[in-house]
Formats: sequence, structure tokens, C-alpha cells
Amino acid sequence: MKRYPNQNKLAAAVLLSLLSLPVLAEKPLAEQGQGSGKHHGQKMLEKFDLDGDGRINKAEFMALHGDKFDRMDSNGNGFIEADERKNHHKMMKQKHQEMKEKHQQKKAQRAE
Repeated sequence: MKRYPNQNKLAAAVLLSLLSLPVLAEKPLAEQGQGSGKHHGQKMLEKFDLDGDGRINKAEFMALHGDKFDRMDSNGNGFIEADERKNHHKMMKQKHQEMKEKHQQKKAQRAE
């Protein structure tokens, strides 16, 4: 797989851009009678902003993604190889399917 020199910077820039987008068309969840009233972007900012300064620096971003790398690097050699990537994808697909089935069961129970 080809690596690009600014790949991490691009990922961080995209994330920050998404977090800073105002959500104008939607009322906060609290006004809709559900959730905490915080938009997804605000929740993500709170999750990533470990020092609470209202900004996300590279260390904060990487702190929350380093554990994902470690989980994917199952043999601990410091690289995510093709088989590890495929295994991770397979596990995530299975988790998604389980969540989908659970959601369908809850939906069916509510309909009864």
C-alpha cells in the first residue's frame, strides 16, 4: 500500500473540518425530546479534546487512535499488514451485523 507523506495531516484536517461544521438545519436533540442536546460534532470535540482547551492537537488525536492501531496490529510488530487489516474488517463487519440484529429485535419487540 502506498503511503503519502501528509496522510496523517490530511486525516486530522478532515476530522477538524467536520467537527467545525455548524449544524444549522437540525434542532438540538434536547429540543426534540431526546438525547443530551449536544450535536455529534460537539460530542466528538469533547471526546478528542483531552486537555479541555477547545482545540484538538495532534497528540490528543493520536492518543485516541493509537489504541485502534494497537488492536489492529495483532502480532505487535508495529505494522498493520494485509491479513491483520482483513481480520479487523471481518470483525467489524461481524460486530455491525450483531448490532443490526439486536436493533431489529428491539424494533420487533416495540411493535408487539
